[in-house]
Amino acid sequence: MIKLVIIVVVLALAIFGIVKLLDKNTNTKLKPIISIVLWAVTILFGYLIYESIQDPIRFDKLKEKRFQVAVNKMLDIKAVQQAYKSINGKYTDNLDTLISFIENEKFTIIERKDTSIIDVEKMPLTELQ
Repeated sequence: MIKLVIIVVVLALAIFGIVKLLDKNTNTKLKPIISIVLWAVTILFGYLIYESIQDPIRFDKLKEKRFQVAVNKMLDIKAVQQAYKSINGKYTDNLDTLISFIENEKFTIIERKDTSIIDVEKMPLTELQ
């Protein structure tokens, strides 16, 4: 990182020196053209700096998305392994066995329902008071 900073500072000083040299040694007809070229170079360098900052940010966002997908897949595999163990009494070490288990076996799916929430429409108002 420090090496990059040194390179940028040296490059900026070199460009400043070139501009001063061109300013003293060129005629008035070439100055607008040189100015436009230098502005274009400045905009190009600004864009390159912006992109160099944005690349790690984009990478981190993509990494987080991929990590979440991987975690979700692992949680699915965990659930399937638990279902396999409930039927067969042991875990399997083969992914193909899990796939065929999901596709072909019959097993019960247990759903948990929260009973602490009371449905007001089904209960009379007098029981709630």
